[in-house]
Amino acid sequence: MLAPFEQCTGCMACSNACEHAIQDIIDEEGFMRPFIVETECLKCENCTNACPVINPILPARISTTQVFACAHANEHVRMQSSSGGVFSVLVKIIFQRQGIVFGAAFTDSHLVEHIGVEREEDLHILRRSKYVQSNIGQCLSMVKENLEKGRCVLFSGLPCQIAGLYSYLGKDYEKLFTVDLLCKGAPSPGVFSTFLNSIEKRYKSIVQTYSFRDKKHGLKRTISVVTFTNGKQRVFPLTQTSFGSGFSTNLFLRPSCYTVSIETSTEWVISR
Repeated sequence: MLAPFEQCTGCMACSNACEHAIQDIIDEEGFMRPFIVETECLKCENCTNACPVINPILPARISTTQVFACAHANEHVRMQSSSGGVFSVLVKIIFQRQGIVFGAAFTDSHLVEHIGVEREEDLHILRRSKYVQSNIGQCLSMVKENLEKGRCVLFSGLPCQIAGLYSYLGKDYEKLFTVDLLCKGAPSPGVFSTFLNSIEKRYKSIVQTYSFRDKKHGLKRTISVVTFTNGKQRVFPLTQTSFGSGFSTNLFLRPSCYTVSIETSTEWVISR
């Protein structure tokens, strides 16, 4: 049995642990959610054992908490990032060790999914905030595959996604590095898609790119920039859009954001 509907965080640890009996389906609120295909289920309980809600765990190597405040020394990198650019520093170190980095990226259809990146020139895909819950897909299986090969892996995600990763792995790996994002809740991808559709109808052009926090228009306010296929751009204060207003008032977060507390920790490890 999977976690109750209102407690499922969408970390997809269960569907990564099950090879054939779980389907990932978009629910009526626009969130990806795992469902068991009863006729295919072998009752092996791999899904239950991997669930961080049913079996909360804390990685063994996280024994102390340290807090650092830092920013990238390169102004260009900071401007290309939503915050201080620290993620870029960590990624560079992983690449120097011939490792792989997993993070959230926009798809061509403006959904957000977790992908793996192995080249520094592709780092821009993972940069910048995406105020939409990402679809993990089979990323956890890919993380495990790379760790078993002895590669360094950096995985960046929401605290519930990090908890799902550790629960799925079931043991600690020396070459696994994780970065939890400070999270106020996971907004619905379905609501964001509806929001983009409304913008396209209003401005009579297809959205090409959407930036939630663009520093080119100032650092004191959260400014969103939409680029359309007709070459035009629109600039909005995020909280003055329908999506931004709903996000800031917690109107369409995942139900688990109100009901589940996953105990996990951020580990900003640069070297060993």
